[in-house]
Amino acid sequence: MKIPAIVLLFAAASSCVAQTDNVLYPLACGAPSPPSWCSGSDLGAWINAAVSSKAPAGAKLIIPGSASCVTFTTPIVISAGTSIWGDSKSGTCIQYTPKSPLTPSTAITYSGGGSASVAGYGLRDLHLAGPNGEYNSNELTGLLVSSYGFNMVNVEIGGFVNNGLAGFHIGQTFGDGSYLDKFITSQIWENDQNVLYPSGLINSGENISYIQTALANGGNFTKCVEIGTGSMQNQTFTFDGVSFDHCQLVNNDNVVRVTNSHFEDDGAITAPFAVTWSDQYDGKYGLAGTTITGSDVWLGTGITANGFFEVDRFGFLVIRDLFVDATSTPLVYLSNQGIGGTALLKIDSLDLPHTVAQLYSIASGTSVTLNIKTLYVTVGP
Repeated sequence: MKIPAIVLLFAAASSCVAQTDNVLYPLACGAPSPPSWCSGSDLGAWINAAVSSKAPAGAKLIIPGSASCVTFTTPIVISAGTSIWGDSKSGTCIQYTPKSPLTPSTAITYSGGGSASVAGYGLRDLHLAGPNGEYNSNELTGLLVSSYGFNMVNVEIGGFVNNGLAGFHIGQTFGDGSYLDKFITSQIWENDQNVLYPSGLINSGENISYIQTALANGGNFTKCVEIGTGSMQNQTFTFDGVSFDHCQLVNNDNVVRVTNSHFEDDGAITAPFAVTWSDQYDGKYGLAGTTITGSDVWLGTGITANGFFEVDRFGFLVIRDLFVDATSTPLVYLSNQGIGGTALLKIDSLDLPHTVAQLYSIASGTSVTLNIKTLYVTVGP
């Protein structure tokens, strides 16, 4: 493992006094006279040792900035309210480089819940990079959150190291017990899939928020951000001030709210920017869907998808105050094959005029009735 000399000097000088304040410097373990709690031979092992030494109260672990990434091969597991702080996204870089990148593993796992005794519980001010390589070159996960009250602030997951791709197969995902989690002013990008909320989780998904964060340029445009993979969890996710750049949002049987956000692709896309899907309904309407408010859509060279947004089966889609230019491609495409139930589409206050044909289209052969309400929409000629 490469440890910059300046980091070792700083860590060695700071470690002795830090322990009394519940603040530890894991890189001090690489110094000639390491603290007594140290164990292992790389950053991952040192962080795990620091966590163990301060359990169950938790601690604040500081990784100072340096000119190059600090690599680690030991997966990091954080519990009991411990936080990892760097200097900044551009100053502190830690790079996960396991010996077998094609064997699934996770760089950092947070589990066990937050702690009121440790302010700012979570991860902040650093770059978490994967091994160098092109898309689909590893089976690794960057960050697994299986905890409540987790906060990620000013963190980059994936991206580039030394002008080379350093993404993960999955940038960030969730496990059991994940709720009231927030991802703020961060960047999850250049991963095969940036965000995944899988199905089948227990006690998870309540009020999870992404705020002023970029979810961008995933290795695959489709399912770049995937909230649910079926089985109707009805969890609640909010994306506020988020940029979806070359990154499709898929909502499968959950409640998703998108506000003040931005959808963009500078090329020609073949799939919708967002897809809402639900197989569950109360005998009339779907019970899961997406609301998009005060947002905008910017398109590059064209779109060959059936619509900018898509509603499948019995999901609902509500659009309010959306800035999007009218094109020959309908704003919303409804594909509602199924046995009963009614897809619900509400469009309220588009910023630019659209004809009715530019607002929506319905898949041929559909056997159900659609409840479509267009309120305060200026209909062009």
